[in-house]
Amino acid sequence: AIICGQQGVGKSSLAQEFAQYAKLGDEEINMKGCIFLSGKFDKLKQSQPFSPIASAFNKYCEWLSLSDEKNSIAEKVSGALKLALGQEVYALAKAIPNLSNIIGTEPDMDESD
Repeated sequence: AIICGQQGVGKSSLAQEFAQYAKLGDEEINMKGCIFLSGKFDKLKQSQPFSPIASAFNKYCEWLSLSDEKNSIAEKVSGALKLALGQEVYALAKAIPNLSNIIGTEPDMDESD
């Protein structure tokens, strides 16, 4: 779900309350496998489209890349993104920098065989 509304109506408080309800202790994934991601609009970044969404997924990619236990999840995410987006996945990594930790670096297309 995406929470949206006017400034000052309590969107951040609602999101934080929902996050506490959804979490199991300090884990980011609860027992049912749900993942809570959050991002906040920043007036200084308003020229960057989708910056709150990119920020949320950047945090998720960072979380995935920091633990060996999450390697299988990271591999599944990487494989699914590469299958769905092909080489365009590397363009997505420009908006979500930590995605590079999951998908690796863009292969050099200029190499000769």
